[in-house]
Amino acid sequence: MKQPGNCDISGLYAATIRLRMHRARLELRKTFECGLETPASQAHYDAQMCQDLIEAKQVVFDSLDLTQDICTSILHSPLPIDTAVRITTASKLIKDS
Repeated sequence: MKQPGNCDISGLYAATIRLRMHRARLELRKTFECGLETPASQAHYDAQMCQDLIEAKQVVFDSLDLTQDICTSILHSPLPIDTAVRITTASKLIKDS
C-alpha cells in the first residue's frame, strides 16, 4: 500500500510544496541571522544544563515517534464509527467556513 505524500494530503502540486518549503527555509535563516542577540557559539551552558536539554529533546522526539505510530496504525485499520463521523463533521464545518 502506498503511503500518502505531501501532495496527496494537501492537494497541492509538488512544485508548490517545494516553493513554500524554500521560502520557509529562507525565513528561518533570516530570523536566525537577524534575531539572535549573540551567536550560538558564544553561549555557555554548564554540563547539567546541556544534559537536561538533550533529555528534553529526546522526550519530544519520542512523542513524535508515538504520534507517527498512531497515525500509521489508523491508516491501516478502520476508525471507530463515532470517530469517523466526528472527523467528517468537523471537516465539513471547516470547508463551509
